[in-house]
Amino acid sequence: MDEDRHREFREFFAPRLPRLLGLAYLLCGDATEAEDLTQIALARAFVAWRRVRDSDHPDAYVRRILVNANRRRLHPALHSESVGSPKPPDRGRHHKRVASAHDIKAHDSAA
Repeated sequence: MDEDRHREFREFFAPRLPRLLGLAYLLCGDATEAEDLTQIALARAFVAWRRVRDSDHPDAYVRRILVNANRRRLHPALHSESVGSPKPPDRGRHHKRVASAHDIKAHDSAA
């Protein structure tokens, strides 16, 4: 059973690998990162192989895996936080801006 799954997976991806690498390169612009991104997508597709294989559009399914892997690469903070714990707002910039406006008013009043 496991051997059949591996064979099926290899047969599906062997002819598609160049196009996946090309898409990964278009997404990230670097050959080495494209290979890494494709490897991540292949690993995730293998884990979900039964769903990929049984989907109406397995090629689109795999491309979506690749695109999502790229999004995680670009925005890791968005994908590492849990839904129940929102990130506190960054108040540092706001306070600096307010302080700067206050300093300007004080400076104008002194002049």
